[in-house]
Amino acid sequence: MGQLLGQLGIDWRLLLSQAVNFFLLLFILRLFVYKPLVNVLKERRQKIEEGLAKAEEAEERLHEVDEIGRQKIKAAEGEAVTIFQKAEVKAKDLEAGLMLQVKEKEAAEIKGAEARIKLRKAEADQALDAQAAKLIRSALVRVVEISPEAIDEAMITRALKEVKQGL
Repeated sequence: MGQLLGQLGIDWRLLLSQAVNFFLLLFILRLFVYKPLVNVLKERRQKIEEGLAKAEEAEERLHEVDEIGRQKIKAAEGEAVTIFQKAEVKAKDLEAGLMLQVKEKEAAEIKGAEARIKLRKAEADQALDAQAAKLIRSALVRVVEISPEAIDEAMITRALKEVKQGL
């Protein structure tokens, strides 16, 4: 076997020393390079997995926040509708109150107008009574043909009453 290796140009001592060097280098590289490199890769893989887990968690939280936002928007819309309905009710109550006040003022104005009309009617009646008294006086003067000073005031009043009753 030694001749066969010699004919192939392989020196067994050199081959043995290269094998020892290879295994020594393999042991040193495994101890100082491979294990730290594997540890770095494990740490990186863990960080990536943690990042993915955190991303999934963040996505879940984002969905939860979106859902909470939607719920709050729905609640705000419901509250807005309630406020709007209350405002409508208050507006209707206010309108009814204002209409009542307008009707009360209108009634007061009508009563005031009626009072003014009665006052003017009373004044017109007094003016009419005065005119009727003058007419009756002049009629009595012509009928009786006596002086106007002698005509009794009681007679004029009685004639005026009779005229009013006749109307």
